This record gives sequence, C-alpha cells and structure tokens, in this order.
Amino acid sequence: MAESRNGARSRVGDPEADGLELEIRRLIVDVARLPPAHVAEVAADARLFDVLGLDSLDGVQIASALRRRYGLTLGGDRDLSTELVSVRSIARLVKNGRRLP
Repeated sequence: MAESRNGARSRVGDPEADGLELEIRRLIVDVARLPPAHVAEVAADARLFDVLGLDSLDGVQIASALRRRYGLTLGGDRDLSTELVSVRSIARLVKNGRRLP
C-alpha cells in the first residue's frame, strides 16, 4: 500500500482500478474547477467533501458529470456528500455498473 500526502492509503498494482480512479480524480478536479495539482493530491480513500472543500453545487455538478461519462445515477433526495464519499467508492460504483435509486 502507498501513502498519499494526506495520509490515506491506496492499493498499488491494480492498473485497471488505478486508471479508473485517476479518470474520476480528473473529472472531479475539472468539474469543481480546482487547480490541476489536486489530481495527484487526492487519495483514493479521502473523503472528497472534507478534503477538497466541496459544496452541494459541486456535488450536483460532479453527479451530473458521472452520469454523462459513466451512466452512474446517484441519489434522488439523498445528500450527495454521502453518495460521493471518495474516489475509490465512486470507482467501485462505476465498475459494478451500479445505479442508485
């Protein structure tokens, strides 16, 4: 396991997961209009809303981008900060083709 700058650990050696997680990091950084350097700094298990300081509008925009890119449908009345927990949790949903009600 490797440790990122913010202390979260990530798996090393799973190129498919690493590639998907990198795509998701880039999407989040782009949609939230964060500096590109944030792509490398966001650990796979970091709580996105806490670490990046995202707000509810960021959550809606990220959810919309995930729907367009991966067909991932996120949650209706749910608080998106509980749905968009981390890069790894989003990657898991994408890999499983999961659609949340």
